[in-house]
Amino acid sequence: MGDVRLLHGDALDVLRSLEARSVHLVVTSPPYYAMRDYGDVTGRWWPDHPDCWQPYPHEHRGSTSDPSRCMFCGAWYGALGQEPTPELYVRHMVQVFREVKRVLRDDGSAWLNIGDTYAAGGRGPGGGRKQASNRGSVSLGRRTAPSGTKPRDLLLIPSEVAYALREDGWGVWTDVVWHKPNGFPSSVKDRPSRNHEIIWHLTKGPKQRFWSHRFGQPGTRARPKPDHYWLDLVTGRELHVPPDGWEEVTAEIDGEIRKRYQRRNAWRGHHCYFDMEAVLQPLVTDEKRDRRIRYGGKSEKTSTFIPPNPNGKHIRSVLSCSCASYKGAHFAVMPAGIVEPWVKACTSERGVCANCGAPWTRVTRSCDPRPPRTSTAAEQAEWNRAQGFPGGTGCIRRPGGNVGTKRVTETTGWVPSCGCHLPQGPDPAVVLDPFCGSGTVGVVAISLGRSFVGIDANPEYLALAEERIAEAREEQRQLSLFDRDREEQVCQTG
Repeated sequence: MGDVRLLHGDALDVLRSLEARSVHLVVTSPPYYAMRDYGDVTGRWWPDHPDCWQPYPHEHRGSTSDPSRCMFCGAWYGALGQEPTPELYVRHMVQVFREVKRVLRDDGSAWLNIGDTYAAGGRGPGGGRKQASNRGSVSLGRRTAPSGTKPRDLLLIPSEVAYALREDGWGVWTDVVWHKPNGFPSSVKDRPSRNHEIIWHLTKGPKQRFWSHRFGQPGTRARPKPDHYWLDLVTGRELHVPPDGWEEVTAEIDGEIRKRYQRRNAWRGHHCYFDMEAVLQPLVTDEKRDRRIRYGGKSEKTSTFIPPNPNGKHIRSVLSCSCASYKGAHFAVMPAGIVEPWVKACTSERGVCANCGAPWTRVTRSCDPRPPRTSTAAEQAEWNRAQGFPGGTGCIRRPGGNVGTKRVTETTGWVPSCGCHLPQGPDPAVVLDPFCGSGTVGVVAISLGRSFVGIDANPEYLALAEERIAEAREEQRQLSLFDRDREEQVCQTG
């Protein structure tokens, strides 16, 4: 079971105290711009010139006209999310994630959930009496729309933050739409109610960080020499010795004359750790309706020409997850459903090297379970019916063709992606949330056997996070005891 560290303080200050390249994954949802006031959170100076503020305490820096502005360098004093302009908020996010990038491993990932907001219509976000009565609303007084925008414009905060982070050296790998089925309704009558948010997948760039081997050899951090094998496109066999004349041998594949053998490199380079096998949505066939499948409980119609993938469906860029409710004092709780996929995919289930922290990688073996092409159509149809396709047309192989070939992949083991060769087993991967709030990321990390580091400026939220994580640890301990007792019963029965 992983360790837990909950650190109290400003995210930027605490991040600077953490060791460089010590975190495997960052999942966080920082305060949104001009949306909520998270209670008694101590503000900080956000300096443009870091050397300016050191000799001067807070009460002697503010100018007479604006106490929140430094009279020496113009730095702003306040909490993240309550900046007077979107540009200043984006600049502060870049400062925070510059430290996040420092503590993140080169093969790590960061998932940033960030919401959008609208330009003020004269009163500003949370300026009305109705919003002022809402728990956690921000009362910023009468404000005008930011420069370059019109009243009621969407500010595009997530895109602006992503552009700025990319300019600062981050790689913007992909965006995920978090669809909220139970999103809050809106009182506006001239636009749709928003029920989605954006989650950015950030990495340290396109450079390949480590290499894994197709056939289970330990990985390496330096680019290895090619290790070729040959794939027979007719039988699906993987050959380690080149067939005679493999460059000229042809066969009828997909109704066309093509080369029978493909030479492939067993080494594969990775820009960041991502285990797709850990987040596949399993395939479940429906016996009541022909050519109907379900991925993760959702029904989809299949085609004779595009049969379903027996390994399951790859995770998609639209994630449907209801907003979470919590009886505690935190009013913007992140649901576990938008955290769990990224913890599973971006940290190793087996663990990481105890010496260098490199993740262990999954070793898989693939095979084609369907009958050979030499079998008759009746034999192929009978095989399809046995797999749960009553009509027998789910995965038929066309004569002489290879349309819709789907190879089954199974996990055979785990190997380290480094060359340390330690005798002891791996340690849990480390997950960081610099704005941990009520600790949802920590609950998911501990439940999945990872370690967790959480940072928050509000001690009340840290107390909530500690309570929730303690409950998750106890539940995980009970499950471990149950699994151990079941294994002992099986051994005694055997």
